[in-house]
Amino acid sequence: AVTSVTTLVLQTCLFSRSLRFLGARGTLLAEPLVVSAGLAASIIRPGLLSIALLDGGRKVVHYAIVKPTKESLYTGMSRDAQLLAKPLLDTFVYRLGSLL
Repeated sequence: AVTSVTTLVLQTCLFSRSLRFLGARGTLLAEPLVVSAGLAASIIRPGLLSIALLDGGRKVVHYAIVKPTKESLYTGMSRDAQLLAKPLLDTFVYRLGSLL
């Protein structure tokens, strides 16, 4: 419940500003930066709470900032190109990235 409310607040209050100020490239860097900061915090202060905060923070940033930014990248493409590119990127590239 906390993650959902935080995601809603961030998406409504921060998403358009971050996209305007940082651009798509900078906004897409939000998730790796949050994960890096969370991992550093969990190294400094290990425990279940730090892992829970890391996972919650990653989910909030992913659904509030990164996912809408990624979806906005498809708006400049034709409908046919979207139908071809989106499944490829969403499944193949995402899964390949998980292996690395």
